[in-house]
This record gives sequence, structure tokens and C-alpha cells, in this order.
Amino acid sequence: MISRLSLVLLQAGLLWAQTGPPIIVRIVIEGNVVTRDHIILRELFHPLLQKFDSTLVRDGQNRLYNLKLFESVAIYTRPTIPGQAELVVQVVETIRIIPLPIIYYLDDVGWSYGGGVSYSNFRGLNEQLVLSKTFGGENTYTFAFSDPWFMGNQIGVASQVAQIFRGDPVYPFRSQLQLLVLGMGKTSRNKTVSVTGELRWERRQVRWLDPIAPFFTVDTSDYRHRMFRPKVEVIWRTTDIWRDPTTGFRVSLTLAPVIGLDRQSPSYTLLWARGGWFTALRRGTRPLVLGIGLAVAHHDQQTPLYQRQYLGSGWVRGHAERPPLAPTQTAEPAYEDQLRDYLDTYQTTNVANASLELRQTLVPRRLWQQMEVGLAGILFVDAGWGYGPGEPLGQAQPVIGYGTGLRIYLPVVNILALDLGTNPYDGRWHFHMKVTHKF
Repeated sequence: MISRLSLVLLQAGLLWAQTGPPIIVRIVIEGNVVTRDHIILRELFHPLLQKFDSTLVRDGQNRLYNLKLFESVAIYTRPTIPGQAELVVQVVETIRIIPLPIIYYLDDVGWSYGGGVSYSNFRGLNEQLVLSKTFGGENTYTFAFSDPWFMGNQIGVASQVAQIFRGDPVYPFRSQLQLLVLGMGKTSRNKTVSVTGELRWERRQVRWLDPIAPFFTVDTSDYRHRMFRPKVEVIWRTTDIWRDPTTGFRVSLTLAPVIGLDRQSPSYTLLWARGGWFTALRRGTRPLVLGIGLAVAHHDQQTPLYQRQYLGSGWVRGHAERPPLAPTQTAEPAYEDQLRDYLDTYQTTNVANASLELRQTLVPRRLWQQMEVGLAGILFVDAGWGYGPGEPLGQAQPVIGYGTGLRIYLPVVNILALDLGTNPYDGRWHFHMKVTHKF
């Protein structure tokens, strides 16, 4: 049986065969129950009273998908009179209010669980409210609001209030971070460049636990830091789809000076740079995509203990982010040597990272009960270099990991990444789960 969409496309094809591409006389939006028409129209660049341009239509479809408001977007022509047609934009909206059961695993703190609620497309204006609470390895609460087009020409705002209470992968202390974030950003008309500014107030409290291993050579006194951190981020991208791109690149540069608000609180500067390049080795409904990623996290001087980086699964998949044994007050000399070897290899102030990833679509993203789901498999090789204020990057030895994984595409949470990797050093398999994409 020929579907309604197939019949419309067949009619449009017959019309093209006779007269060439039709003139688009109007745009018709169908299927939007909550989303206001102007939210959809501002993502479409196809001009009226000009011939149908499939490239502009495909770009508009990708931009609508990138809003994360719709599970399905179909754009096609509907003939009106010979030589003319209307451009039909047919969408299926995603679920707006979703309870979020939260469960995740981090190498350094273990399992965390909790819940929350996400209110997407608030007021039909692509605004989002998120409220969440977790327990376990990370004890957190978060309230966030964002509007990517708050005013003017694609000027967005975002705000967040959060508290994060967690341990450290190596040292026996727990830190409590309270933060208030206010941000504003500007995106170019063609969505290739965005600039974001952010003002963040932080209060970080560190409390050391008893017993404390005697061989730690760091200051083990409790302290409280109060800091002000402005941040500027620039993103340049040409990728087709944000979640699982098949072509293009994206590059981000983040500069964040940290200003201590009292004598006890340190001041330093964070510089983050990330890039990813993608190309389709095989196209179709199950594309095979090659991705190359590069990243650098650099601090201009020695940072606080809680800002130390570890070349574990957060940077180099196939490694653990904690030492093999937990430190104790009566640690044996063998464990001291083992821990020192771990710190010399994995603990660092600055990181440079390179990733190579081959992604194969196993189940194309499709609608299921008005929710879009999909599945992809990956093979990856990661390399990381740790360097510090007294050690230049050129002298750093690489840490390498490799393995396989799955990418589960889900509504609202974006991508659930499951990685299983190993390395040429300890030969063990390490599992990592996160809600993000590697690049």
C-alpha cells in the first residue's frame, strides 16, 4: 500500500518531470500542537516565489531536528496549480514533560541514582526547564532554565542553580560545590557559529576524611573557596546533525578565568579546546562514519587539588579513573609504590587528547510510540598526554586505550554511551557509561 507521503512525492515527481522544479508560493506547517509556527519558520531559509531547492530543504530539516523538539520532520512539496506548489513541513513533536529516572556510573565515584523532570518546549517557545536530584556517588540537585532564542536575532539565555557533593578518585576527601550560573549567547543565522558568555559564582568546600593515609604529601586541611568565574565560549560547526553527525566538523574554544573572592581562594585560568571531524565512509540508512577528535584542557598555573585531571575513562577510554586499591591508614609499602606509580602516570594538571572512532548505525533512528530511538556501534582508539606546569607537552608520554561500545539514541537525554575498553598496560577491561557523545 502506498502511503500518503509516498503518493504526494510521486505527484511532485510527475510535476517536476513535466515542468521542472515548482515555484514555492507558501509554507504550510502541519502536526505542531504546542510549538508555535514562528519557532519552525525561523529555521527555514527557503525563499518564497522561487524554485524548489532541495539543498535548502535538507538544511532546514536538519536545523529542525537539532532543536530537539521533534521526533520526526518531513518537508515536501504539495502541488497547487501547474508550475507552483506549497512547501509542507510535517512534524511530530516529542514528549514535553518527561520524568527522568537517573542512574549512571562514573569510574571515580561509582553508581549514582535519582530522578528529575524535564519540561521541554515550555510555552511552545523552545524553552526548557529541568529539575533533578541524585544520591550515591554524586549527591546533587539541579534547577536549570534555557531559551536558545530569547530576544533579537538568535540571542539565547540560560541559568542554573546546582549543588554537587562527591568524593575524589584518589584522595580521601569529599567536596561540596554550590554554584549559580547566568549566561547569554548569540548564534549566527546559518547556525555555524555561536558565542556564549557566562557568569558563574562558586563556593567549594573540601572536607578530608579520617583516617588519612600518612604517605600523602598534600595539604590535608579543610578549606572553603569562594570564586567568581566568567566564561566565554566560541563554537564553530558545519556538521549536519548534532547528535550523530555524518559529515562536517565542529570546534569549540572556552576561556574561563577563575577569580578568588578572598585570600584563601585561588585564582587561575582555564582554557579548553575541542574539535571533531566526521566523514561518511558509507552512506544510506545505516551509514558508516569515521570521526576524529582532539581536545586540550590547559591551566595557566598549578590548580587546586579538586581540579586535577586523571587520564582515565573521562579522557582515555579503556582506563579506570581510580587506583586499583582504596588508600588506608596502614597501607603497605607495596601499595604506596603502586599508588605513586598511578599518580605519576594518570594524575596531571593539563591534558591533550586524541580520539579515533568508527561508528556504524545498527538500528536507524525511527519513531516508536512517538519517541525516536536508534542504536549504533563503535570502535575507538584514544590517546592522552598529561603535562603540568613543570613538564611541557613535548616530554609527556602517551596513555593509550581502545575498545568498543554502543550509542543508544533516546529522546530528551540525547545519547546514552556504553563503552568497554582496555589498554596495553594492565590488560583489564573497564566499563564506562555516560549521557553524552565522545566528541
